[in-house]
Amino acid sequence: MKFAHKLKSVPGTPSSKGTANSLSFGAKNKFGKFKTNFSLSSATTNLLDDSKDKSKVSGSVKLSFPLKPVLLSLQTKFAETNDQTANSITGIKTKSRKSTYKFGITYPLASWMILAYTRKMEGQESNLINKDYKKNSNSLQLTMIF
Repeated sequence: MKFAHKLKSVPGTPSSKGTANSLSFGAKNKFGKFKTNFSLSSATTNLLDDSKDKSKVSGSVKLSFPLKPVLLSLQTKFAETNDQTANSITGIKTKSRKSTYKFGITYPLASWMILAYTRKMEGQESNLINKDYKKNSNSLQLTMIF
């Protein structure tokens, strides 16, 4: 568990002074051969210029399953960001949600060579126009150890 209190300041812009507070919690566990990672955090930024005040909640979970000789992993992340005050021009409080899902498989081809595949799906939703997206990616990685 971690609590952080930071004083924010940007030279030459007095309205950027303020504070940022965050609270985070995380845990790593091992149940036999299975490994889990868990984290959850909350952050609030409070500046003199109210138009930049934000709150953010985020979290992630990762599971690893060793199935000899293959290692499987599943991971999910989420984040939600909210502006504390509405935009002075549009009158809208910006909100956005981002989520990511990953599936990975790792296979040792030899004692000096590892093959890994990862499938990642990411998406963001927002109440602003043209800020929503979905992104899918695949990666194949070959690692050689010398």
